[in-house]
Amino acid sequence: MPMFSRYGQEELRVSIPKDLIAASATPLILAILQRGDSYGYDIIQQVRELSGGVLDWAEGMLYPILHRLEKKELVEAYWGVAETGRRRKYYRILDAGRDELAQQQAYWNQLHHFIQKIADAPLEQTATTKDHGNV
Repeated sequence: MPMFSRYGQEELRVSIPKDLIAASATPLILAILQRGDSYGYDIIQQVRELSGGVLDWAEGMLYPILHRLEKKELVEAYWGVAETGRRRKYYRILDAGRDELAQQQAYWNQLHHFIQKIADAPLEQTATTKDHGNV
């Protein structure tokens, strides 16, 4: 199914490899919590909605990450009451979590920049390709 980039260009929807999903989970969760306190199921729904359905997380993936973020004191959990009257565990980002998110964003931006720089660089013959007669 085609998607449109922020520039209006059509893109193909691709399946993101699991290692990239795992690597991006922490900054995605922190970014969502920076928007406001949330609970597990809602975080999963926001990830699905904001990614246009490309990222479809399971609860079994989310909760271990949330617990790790709690242990690292990047987020904190508290009990609240849902509109239904049922108790629900909410998560909020802490100052250290905001700092971590800023650092993670810088890492991802730098990687994106490197990939673009390499992809856009003109091809040049290196000593290796000259020596082997390859072009």
